Amino acid sequence: MKHTVMRIGLRMFILFVFLGFYSREANGQAEVKVKFAGAMMNIRQGNLKASVMLDTLPKEHLFAIGPVENLQGEIIVWDGKPFKAAMMPDRKQPFVEKAPANLKAIFLVYANVPAWDTVVIKEPVPDMATLEKLIGQYAHAQGTDTAQAFPFLLFAKIEKGLGHIQMLDSTTAITTTVGDDAKVFLPIVNQRSQFVGFYSHHHQRVFTHHDSFIHIHYRLYTKYHAGHLDEVTFDKGEPVRLLLPRK
Repeated sequence: MKHTVMRIGLRMFILFVFLGFYSREANGQAEVKVKFAGAMMNIRQGNLKASVMLDTLPKEHLFAIGPVENLQGEIIVWDGKPFKAAMMPDRKQPFVEKAPANLKAIFLVYANVPAWDTVVIKEPVPDMATLEKLIGQYAHAQGTDTAQAFPFLLFAKIEKGLGHIQMLDSTTAITTTVGDDAKVFLPIVNQRSQFVGFYSHHHQRVFTHHDSFIHIHYRLYTKYHAGHLDEVTFDKGEPVRLLLPRK
């Protein structure tokens, strides 16, 4: 009798665990894992070859960012829809186009996120360092494990900022500074934008820079300008909405 009760108890425990996991899956709340292919340091080493092709990744609720193979633009994937930000041949006018399925990235950081929770950042955001700090604080308060890498989205109005698009031309030598030499910088003034970003304390030179824990790509509401975010001051008169994977 005792062994029978123990077996029944064990079965019930397994059932509850399974049902709990199934419920999280059914409600779009399965654990979100940040993945990456290649590394930012590849560029510094002069290696501009692709590490991944977009159409090899699971598309459902995919969010991703990275540079195009051979530094021919920037990639932003928003909920499974891939876009390529690049410059016109004169390198003066940016544009955004729907990315071809065979688009390749030197490195790519990505996650499949079925559902998000929204919080409003109440403090002023005068620069990237403040933004990084606030994202970490709000994520921790929301229950995100900030010791692990996590994705985030932002919706805000840029008062002033600076972005860039990697656009290597045929006259630029491929050296250890090619990543800087290929950048076309783009000032941003009084523009509403959406942002895809990734936060990590453990991936500097992999998918964040050596002096930062965040990597962000933006797409302006004009839809014709997107890129990598370098500097930002958000408009104090409009809310800054931060989206984090639903817990």
